[in-house]
Parts: sequence; structure tokens; C-alpha cells
Amino acid sequence: GAILTAGARLDDNEVFGRFATYRAGVSVPFATGTRLRLSAGSAFKAPTFAEQFAASAVEVGNPGLEPERSTSWEAAVEQP
Repeated sequence: GAILTAGARLDDNEVFGRFATYRAGVSVPFATGTRLRLSAGSAFKAPTFAEQFAASAVEVGNPGLEPERSTSWEAAVEQP
């Protein structure tokens, strides 16, 4: 039968606030051995302290950086 996966996460960043992210997928096998896979998800990444405030000869921080956000999906057919 089909396999379903799901996950969610809530991050609470004291500087940038709360971010909810998710990941969900399904894998469906067929009698021929072929498998259909679908998945989708979201993510965020807060800037590091060094990315914001570094001050050296080789690195300069940017205190105006905002978190990166992404959404992705994929679809695949596996054939034995």
C-alpha cells in the first residue's frame, strides 16, 4: 500500500519571531514494481550571529539580514 509521511516544526526565534515549517510526502507502489513519489515542504534559516555582526578583515556582517524562506516540491517515478 501507499506510504504517507508528514512532519511539522515550530521554531520560536527571539529576534525574528515564530516560523512554522512542514514536510509531507506519499509513495505509491504499483503491481508492476513502479513507484510514484510526491513530496512538498517549507523551510526557513535565520542568519547566524557572524553573518549579522562579524567585523574582521575578511568578513563584514550585515545587521539588516532577514531569515531565508523556501518552499519546495518534487515528483518522481521509480522504475525497477
